[in-house]
Amino acid sequence: MNGPATSMDWSALQARLADAVASVVAEAADASRTIRAGNAPGQDGASSLVIPVDLQVSQETGDGSFAPLAVVQRTRASRWMLWRPPGAPLTLACGEVARAEGYGVGAWSACVAHWQREQQRMRAVPTANRLGRDARVRWYGGRAFAAERRDAPWHHWPGAWFFVPTFEWRWSEDVCTLRVNVEFTPGDHPEQVVHAAVERFAQDFPDHPAGFPHRTSDSGGRGEPTPVPHAASQAEFEAMVRATTVDIAEGRYDKLVLGRVEAVQSAGGTDVASILARLAQADPAAYLYALSRDGETFLGASPERLVRVTGGVASVDCLAGTAPRGRNREDDRRLEEALLASRKNRSEHQVVLHFLRETLAGIADEIDAADTPQIRKLAHVQHLHTPVRAFLKSGVTALDVAARLHPTPAVAGRPRGAVLPVIRAREQMDRGWYAGWVGCCSDTGDGDFTVALRCALLAEDTAWLYAGAGIMADSVPADEWQETAAKMQAMREAVLADAQSLQVAGRPTRGVDV
Repeated sequence: MNGPATSMDWSALQARLADAVASVVAEAADASRTIRAGNAPGQDGASSLVIPVDLQVSQETGDGSFAPLAVVQRTRASRWMLWRPPGAPLTLACGEVARAEGYGVGAWSACVAHWQREQQRMRAVPTANRLGRDARVRWYGGRAFAAERRDAPWHHWPGAWFFVPTFEWRWSEDVCTLRVNVEFTPGDHPEQVVHAAVERFAQDFPDHPAGFPHRTSDSGGRGEPTPVPHAASQAEFEAMVRATTVDIAEGRYDKLVLGRVEAVQSAGGTDVASILARLAQADPAAYLYALSRDGETFLGASPERLVRVTGGVASVDCLAGTAPRGRNREDDRRLEEALLASRKNRSEHQVVLHFLRETLAGIADEIDAADTPQIRKLAHVQHLHTPVRAFLKSGVTALDVAARLHPTPAVAGRPRGAVLPVIRAREQMDRGWYAGWVGCCSDTGDGDFTVALRCALLAEDTAWLYAGAGIMADSVPADEWQETAAKMQAMREAVLADAQSLQVAGRPTRGVDV
C-alpha cells in the first residue's frame, strides 16, 4: 500500500492512482510472460486477472474532500453500493469490473451461473500470488425477496445482482483507503490499462463536479402526490391480518409475514447521502446499506444479520418478536418485560429459531444457540434476539448459507412453500428487494449479508418505504399495523428531515405527528 499523502486534491489523487496502477501492471505483465512461457499452447486462454491496487488517502484536507459523505455526494458512477456492517469499516463500491445478475423466474440460478463464469475467467491466471498481493476479489450486491416479474416501482431491478467494483473506498477510523481493481489480460498493453483506469476514475469522480449533492431527482417545484400501487390502508391491512389469523387457526400454516408500502414524496428529489448519514447516526449498530442502479437507490439500516461466515464459522441472527420502545426508562423496561412474557411473540420467535436450526443442520457439523432469547433495542422498537453460531461443513460458503436461509420465517413465515403464494396474493404488491438480502463476500467463501429491512427505494421524487409484521394465530390487527408504523419511523424521519415540501401517501405531513 502506498504511504499517506499529506496534502491532496482530486487531481493529485488521479496522478497518484496513475503511478500506482502503472507500477502494478508492469509487474503483472512481466509475471504473465513468465507464466505463459511455461504453459502449453492455449493453456493460458484469454483469462483476466483483477489486481487490487491500494492507495492510502489523507482526509486531512481541511474541506473534508475525502470524508465518506463528500465522496458519496461526488460519485457519478451509474451503479454503486455503500456497505457498513456493525463495527466494521464503511465501504463505497463503485463501477463494475465484473457483474453477475439474473431476471425473472430462475433469476438466482442465472446469477450464480453468471458468477461462476466470471470467477473462472478472473481466476485462471495466478499472477496476484506471484506478485505477493492480496488476491481476494470482493463481490457486492444482493437478491430480491422473490424472483417473479417486477412491478412498479421495481421495473428496472433484477432478481439478483452482484458485482466486483472498479473502485472501493474504505474508511476505518481516520484512515481512508482507495482500492482500484485493475483488470489485466496477458497481452494487454500496460499504458492502455493505466489510461483506462484513470479515465474511469475521472468519469466516476470528476475534479469539478456540478449539480451536487447527489439527488434522486433534480426537478424543481412542488409536484403532484404520487399514487401508491397496491398500498393498503389501515383498514385493509387489518383485514389481511384477520384473514391470516383464521388461516393459522385452521392449520394452513404456522406463521405469515405481511408487508406494506408507504410513499413519501419530495418536490426536489431526495439527498441520498444525507439520508444515509441520518440513518447511520440514528442506529450505529445497524447494517447500513445502499445499492444504486441508474439513478434509483435502495437503502436502509437493518437490525438483522442473515449470515456472516468467517473461516468456516457462520453467525446468524434469530430476530423475531417486536414491541415499541417506551417513553422513559421505566416504561421501556415494562414493555421489555411484556415482550419477554408474550406468548405470541415467543411463539413467533421459536418458529424462526426452529427453522434456523433445521436449515443449518444440513450444512453444519455443530450448532450453538441459547435457550432463552435476549432483547435487541433499536431507536423505535425492540426485538427478541437469539444469536446462532454454526460450524460449517468443508466447502460451504457464505453464499451457500444465505441461499438456503432465504426467505426466513422472520420475513416470510412457516412453512415456506405454503406462505409464499399467500404473501403475493394477499399483499397485492411487489416487495422488490425489501426482505431480500444484501452484502459482500469474497471468492474465498467468507462473507456478510443482512436481511434488507428498515428500507426504502428512492426513485425520482418519491421514497417508497417498506415494513412488515409477523402474524400468529393470536395477533391483534391494530397492534400489527402499529408495529409496521414503528418499523418505518426511522426511515420516515430520515426522509422527512431532508425535504422542505413532503407528502405521505398523498397527504400533507407538515405539522402531523408521524
